[in-house]
Parts: sequence; structure tokens; C-alpha cells
Amino acid sequence: MHILQFAFEGGAENKDLPYHYTQNSISYIGTHDNPVVSSWFEEQTEEIKRYVYQFLNIREGESISQAMIRGIFSSVSVLAVVTMQDLLEKGKEARMNIPSVMGGNWEWRMRAGELTEEKKDFYVI
Repeated sequence: MHILQFAFEGGAENKDLPYHYTQNSISYIGTHDNPVVSSWFEEQTEEIKRYVYQFLNIREGESISQAMIRGIFSSVSVLAVVTMQDLLEKGKEARMNIPSVMGGNWEWRMRAGELTEEKKDFYVI
């Protein structure tokens, strides 16, 4: 199991960097216990943000969510898992769970119509 949000600290040897993935693995941007990727990125230092931009070769007009999804979809992992919140590019209000916090967890719901044809086409769902 590899979590891309954990990949950008610790240097080139970090096992969560996609070039360390093996085919017999599952990759995630983050799990239900992690912040959505847009919120995670906002919380990072400028140094880590630069590293993420360079490592993922973020393209003009590409969001951090799109780049991170591209990053795990391009890996050799047999399975890449993306939360709907990241696919829809939601903000911190869409976080699913904060470990050890009572209340307010598991309340986010996708609304009808949020998965647009444009998103479906972009991700080839």
C-alpha cells in the first residue's frame, strides 16, 4: 500500500514515491483518514510544494488533484484508488474522517450531478 501524500518528505528513498511502487501494490492519493489533496497541499511548506510541482511535472492549468491522480494512475500499481472528494477537487470541508475526533466524521456526501460529463471524460470513467 502506497499513499502519495506521504511521498514528499524524506527524500528519494521514500517508499511512497511512485517509482518505488511494485506491480503487486495498491496506490492511493490519501485514505479516508487523510485530508483531501487540495487541503493537504495548502498545508505544505513552500519547499514541499516545489518538490511536488517538480516531481509530478504539474502542467499549466492542471490542478493539484488532477496531477496527483495522474501520478498514481501512471504508476505500476495493479490498483489505484482515488476518493470521490479528490476526483471532484473538493476542499477541506469534504474531509471524510479525522482520527480520534468524535463527531463530524463520515458526513460528506456527493450530491447528484456533481460528477459532470467533463470529469467523466477527463478521467475516462
